[in-house]
Amino acid sequence: MARGRYRFKFRNLPLLPTLLFLLGSVLVILLLLSAFKRHHLEAQRFRQTWDHPTYKPQQKNELPKNVSTEKNGNANKTRVLKQPWELTSVEAVPKAGDPRLREVWNSSMAEWYYGCTEPTERYQTTSNSGINGYLMIRANGNLASQRAGIADSVAIARTLDATLVVPTLTDDKDTFENIFDVDHFISTLATDVRIVKQLPTDENLPTAALSFVAPRKASLPFYQFKLFQKLQGHRLIQLTETNNMLQDNLDPDLQKLRCRASYSALRFVPSITELGHTLIQRIGNLSKTGQYVAVHIRFDTDTLSASGCYFGGGEKERNDLMTYRRRWGRQVQLKDPHKERSEGKCPLTPMELGLLLRAMGFGEDSFVYLVMGSIYGGEETLTPLKKLFPHHYTLQSLATEEELAPFLGSESKFAAINYMVCEEGNVFIANDGSDTGKVVTGHRRFEGHRKTIRPNFEKLALLYVARHKLGWAQFASKTRIFQNGFTGEPNEQRGGDFYENPASCICARGEFELVKSFHEGRELAKRMRREDKRNIDEPERNWIELPEQNEDEKADGDGEPIIDEEPLTAPVELYEADDLGWPWLMN
Repeated sequence: MARGRYRFKFRNLPLLPTLLFLLGSVLVILLLLSAFKRHHLEAQRFRQTWDHPTYKPQQKNELPKNVSTEKNGNANKTRVLKQPWELTSVEAVPKAGDPRLREVWNSSMAEWYYGCTEPTERYQTTSNSGINGYLMIRANGNLASQRAGIADSVAIARTLDATLVVPTLTDDKDTFENIFDVDHFISTLATDVRIVKQLPTDENLPTAALSFVAPRKASLPFYQFKLFQKLQGHRLIQLTETNNMLQDNLDPDLQKLRCRASYSALRFVPSITELGHTLIQRIGNLSKTGQYVAVHIRFDTDTLSASGCYFGGGEKERNDLMTYRRRWGRQVQLKDPHKERSEGKCPLTPMELGLLLRAMGFGEDSFVYLVMGSIYGGEETLTPLKKLFPHHYTLQSLATEEELAPFLGSESKFAAINYMVCEEGNVFIANDGSDTGKVVTGHRRFEGHRKTIRPNFEKLALLYVARHKLGWAQFASKTRIFQNGFTGEPNEQRGGDFYENPASCICARGEFELVKSFHEGRELAKRMRREDKRNIDEPERNWIELPEQNEDEKADGDGEPIIDEEPLTAPVELYEADDLGWPWLMN
């Protein structure tokens, strides 16, 4: 009976689903093994390429575009372009940008967005008398971090109904009054926060302020509970760590208050703004188009030693960074350079930054303003970037000795001038994700979404390593694909830092108020431009050859200039760039 029951159950087993399940399980396991093996081989190739400059990939059927084969008798001599960190790797880059590439210098949707910081009626009905005590600020970090910290302190003082004392800076050589217009700061925020230049002498205040350190990105309720209690008990509190001391997401009115503080109230003193505007006008006059790219580079030994990344310098680089860590007692956990780079945690080298700009369509004739401190490797590291962009300038090379004399010995003043030139630049790019790049990016968004290129570190990582296997056209095409959504356009991929993406302070016009994504906005912009073209009262519109117009006639109905497309009868040099291959630009 038992055997019969067993045969009965066996005969009624769902055989087909069971087999499908087993086959599916085997297939999944094989796919996982294949993916793991592919990742392992990719990592191995990465290490071989970066660790061994003489490593040559085995390719039997196809040679990359930048590899040439010379026949000498029966032997073939193969010359492979050197690795990314070697100087000759910029030789295959076309000298000119493509004249047909649109939106190299401009944002495609910026005209429909603007900065807005007007408070709501609910906010305006409440006032700040500052009766709950005095809040002192010692802003730390670089100039960009100090701007963000001061704006955060304004929002905190408003929330606690405290009086804000004019901030001090960690650099004892410079005071707030030497960098920022203190009277403008106080008057701009007069309806938001009570601000005094110094503590009053007629109030019974403690002789020393109580130091208070908040955790990173602390929430507003933390300040409303913890700091408010101490403020009521001591009446005088000093915030000493202002870098990233307030969370990113706040009430819209407080977000707009942060923007008013950062973008309106914190205005540089006249001596700084005058020299800043002079340099902006000077580099614009030097350029034939009046345009320039502002480039912020952070590639010093301290940054590299803390990154755990490898930049192709061989044993010398490893020894230099290890010696630096030991000298300063820095304990850095050993990291996998491939993992760090593939996760987008490594800053771009100056060469990689230059290649990115050239791939985005900026030609050799583009003017570049460089902002940088000490560079690991010195002039040798910068040579490829300068070779890609011969028209490069710095604050020291653009200004005269007489103009620089009043600012000598003040790093904060130099940083303020550089901040202005970067913020006003036609295009801005930074090689890392530091506070300076983020704050400048956010400021440019607020001022009308000026073209700002944020490197897609994660996607670009292995593309740079594989560049010796790609022709320039293919490398440039892939670069532009990876950078789609990383050029400072509205509604594109955003980071979490408020000062990089002050979305609460940016408003849209017309139909763009309903746009929720970058691609949706781009399609709407294309449709609106097509409609504008159809409304032009010309029987045969040829946007290659336009009649001569003066500057007043070249403005559309909104007062915005019409950008003429480049004619096909371009100089011979531009045709040479075409011969090197730019098919992706025609899309």
